[in-house]
This record gives sequence, structure tokens and C-alpha cells, in this order.
Amino acid sequence: MTRGLKGRLHISGRLVAVTALHVGGLDGDDALTDLPLARDGLGRVYLPGTSLAGALRALATEVLADRGDLLDELFGPPTRPADTEPADAGSASRVTIADATATARNVREEIRDGVGIDRVSGAAAFAIKFDRAVVPAGTAFRFGLVLEVPAGGSGDELQAALAAVLQAAEEPWSLGAARTRGLGQVKLTELAVDWRGLARDELLGWLAGGRGSARTLDDLRAKATTVGAAARQPLRITVAWQPRGPLMVNAGMDGSDVDQVPLVTGTADGNVALVLPGGSIKGALRTRAELILRTVLGVDGTDVATTPAGFLGQLEEPALDLVHWLFGLGGQPAENESAAVDGRQKGLGALAVADCLAPLAVTRAQWQAIVNAPNEAAFRTARDAAGLSGWAKAMHVAVDRWTGGAAENLLFSVLEPFGVAWKPIELTVDLGRLPESKRDAALALLLFVLRDFATGAIPLGFGVNRGLGDLAVTDITLQGTLVGLPVDLPEQLVAGGEWKLDGDAADYYTQAWNAALNGGANNAT
Repeated sequence: MTRGLKGRLHISGRLVAVTALHVGGLDGDDALTDLPLARDGLGRVYLPGTSLAGALRALATEVLADRGDLLDELFGPPTRPADTEPADAGSASRVTIADATATARNVREEIRDGVGIDRVSGAAAFAIKFDRAVVPAGTAFRFGLVLEVPAGGSGDELQAALAAVLQAAEEPWSLGAARTRGLGQVKLTELAVDWRGLARDELLGWLAGGRGSARTLDDLRAKATTVGAAARQPLRITVAWQPRGPLMVNAGMDGSDVDQVPLVTGTADGNVALVLPGGSIKGALRTRAELILRTVLGVDGTDVATTPAGFLGQLEEPALDLVHWLFGLGGQPAENESAAVDGRQKGLGALAVADCLAPLAVTRAQWQAIVNAPNEAAFRTARDAAGLSGWAKAMHVAVDRWTGGAAENLLFSVLEPFGVAWKPIELTVDLGRLPESKRDAALALLLFVLRDFATGAIPLGFGVNRGLGDLAVTDITLQGTLVGLPVDLPEQLVAGGEWKLDGDAADYYTQAWNAALNGGANNAT
């Protein structure tokens, strides 16, 4: 039996990074980072078709939640059931996705540093330091997709299903690594449609240099209304805040005249912005959540982080179960812990945190002039020319514990940003990743963390033990479809700096929290 085709639908366009993006490649002998970007044989930054196909299938799983048959025909069944014959194993994907190369010849890379924190010492964990190459927001890639349209009756439905997925992909969706830590939001733009029919007349016309039957993007979008379901809406939490003093993340690189400079990222307008990486914010919130659980349960951290395995052991401690569901668990569940709860497996956490930016009217060239200034005079000139005259170069020195004077070779400077307007911090909670029996207690823990955040108890960024990172939260708002939640959460958790959760919602989540601590069901009844 042949795989009869009516024609092929060719989709082309641009895939644009909404946030910084990392899709990893192989480590070469000359790799300058632990986690380099994927590059093709010509050395160009690209997104492998396999990565795109997997991410689009994940998006399609939500869009086509009620039509698993169309999902499997579009992208192929994920696995063959063990009790089926080979002849019943399904068919290959009808969607073919090309590798997506960057549209720019030379893509500027940025380096993001990561480090694990020892839960006992509070310092960097042993051998858990790494860096990752990313492309900045605004980087564009060529996108190409082909749908094989069958000659049978399912052809129109498949086109409608693909249209629904592409329509969803015109809004930000996830691709690549560290998707819950600020990276990996992309969207499709400038989509164009080319229909190449395989009927005799259409094929002859194509061979003669024609373009076949005309199709428009609107034609394809119109089909999207006939199939697909609304994608599950996450709980969106927006935190309006501003620093009380200097706040930054260290760039992990030395300047010429200034030893430590803030981390910046490129923006679509060609300028740079200060950035608090989503991973940095998420790490601070996770640390607070762990502190809350360890305190109320009386569980001390284990001082075993002298090896990478020891550090992972700290993270995987069974007492931190609710933290694992909210923030993620990279390792394996402990031996005395169930691998799955309510049919859900631990792994990717329900909470995602976006990069938080403070846009600057500063070009890359101006920023590089500041970083590479060879002396004090050149630094001041470059800083003032960029309009950052309010930023201070603070001097720090370690004190010799014996002489009481400055320790030798331990004088350093930090470029501290002042007067910067930061955008709100954006959090999302995928409620579908929380097992029903854990959901309410996990949300109660998150509410505790947000309340502490609102009181200024959670500093952010570099040097929080040395006067930096203090902040004031003014508003915390909630949006999204809270499907299945038994009580309504207020649209504003914090308004004008005042905590607003009270009444039935406060009582309900207090009961859920107490039930979890007492070893009962994590949901209140």
C-alpha cells in the first residue's frame, strides 16, 4: 500500500528569539564555554530540525489536546505500543522541519554563568560551576516546514490542525535549554504559504516553472477554527519592584579599569539592557522555599557537598518534596520516594521565571567602551558619554586579619548601577505539572515565598551579603485561567506594598499547608 499524497504544503518564515536562547551543540577542542551553541558544518549558529520538531510537538500537544489522532498523524506516534504488531506501528510524521540557520552572518554570542549553592555553607558548591553560550533576544532564524497532505479525507483536517499549531506559535513558546530559567522563548513571524499539488496538471505546471495553486496565510488560518482546543493557560504572576540601591548580577568577566561589571544582554533595538537572569531569580526563590520547609520540618542540610554527587544529594532530599514539584528536580527520586505521583513524574518544575531586564539607551559599542576603558579617565569619559554618570565605581578591599591593613593584591572595583528602572518580574506556574494531591500545598508554599518577597526578605543578584540587592515590591498581580482551583485567588496579592490574601483563600491554603506538614493529604478537604 502506498502513502498517497494530494500535495505538499510549504511553510516558510522567521523564527525570532523573544528571550535569550540556547540550543546546545557538541563541545569542540576550542570551545570557550562549557555549553556551546549548536553550529552546522559551516560554523553557522543553527537550530536543529529535531529540536524544532520536538518543541512544536509539545506545543501541538496542548493545542490539539482533544485530537490525539491528528497529533500522531502530524508528528508521528511517540512510541509503538508493546502489544502491537510491527504492521500496526503507525506511520512516519507527515511534517518535515528543516534546520533553521540564523539570518545574520555573524551572530553575537553572550555568556551566562551558572553555579550551584551549597545548602550548608551558602557558598558555591564544589565543581558545580558552568557557563552557557546564548544568542540574545531578537536573533532571527530561517524557518521551513513541509506538510504532506494525504489524498484521503483527513487532508483538510491535517491542514486545519497544522494551522492551529502555527497560529499558537505566533505567540511565544518554549524551545531549547533552561526554559524555566529565563531562556528559550521564541515566536514565528512573516509566515508564507506555498501549495504544491501533485495532480497531473499541477505537477506539470510546477515543472514548467509555475508556482502551483495559490494559497494565502489567511486561508490556512481560517482552517484553524475547525479543530484544536484552547491551550492550557498557566497562572501568571507579575511582580512590580524597584531596587533600593545598586542591584546587579556580576558579568563573570573583568573589565579593564573596572574589575567587576554588571551582566547585560542585547536587545532587539541594538542596545543593551541590564539583566537579572531567570535562573538567578528562580534560585533565590527556591532557596527561600527550602528555608521555609527546613524550618517548619526541623530538617538540617547535610554537609556532603564536597563532590558533585553530594550537592545533588542536598537537592534531592525527600523532605523538600514540595520544592521539587514547584522548582524542579534534575536527579532521580530517592529510593524511599515514589517516582510518580498521580501519574506525574518529577523533573521539570511547574514554576518558570523569565529574565528581568532594565533597558538602557546604551549601544553595544558604548558599553564595550566602558568595559574596555584602559584607565580611570577613559572610564569616566565612556560612562558619561553613555548617559550613566550616576553609576558609581565602588572600591572594595579585603582586610588582612593580622595587620589590620589592606590585604595584598585584594583591592578590586565594582561598577554599581544606580537610578535604573527595572521591568516587572514575570513568573508562570504550569498547574498541569502539579499532581492534584500536591497542588494546593505547593501553591501554599509559593504564596509564603511571595509574601516574604513582598516584605523585602529575599534580595536578588550579586553581593547580597555586602549591601547590594535590596529591593522594594510594590504590586503582585495574578492572571490566567485557574482551572480546577477550589477557591479564587485575588487578582492582586500585593497592592501598594500591602499583602492582600485573606478570607476564604487564606484559610484554604493554610489548611492545605497544615495538612501537608502533618503527613496527611496535601489538599485541604
